[in-house]
Amino acid sequence: MNKYVVNVCRIGYGHLDLEVEADSENEAIEIALDNAGNKLFVENHSVYEAGYVESCEVFNCDADVLRKRVEDE
Repeated sequence: MNKYVVNVCRIGYGHLDLEVEADSENEAIEIALDNAGNKLFVENHSVYEAGYVESCEVFNCDADVLRKRVEDE
């Protein structure tokens, strides 16, 4: 068996209804999107994607090296 490093990205989806005051629907969307970062979303769906795959023969699979790469990102 060969060893590989697989970069995995988890994308979480959550939905939230926000009540805003605005002069138009477009302004309401803009205000809601601007305020969304300050709200708590409950994640209800996740998708996982592979970013890259590297053989440990090419990629240094040492645990300390991998941990440092994650911390640096």
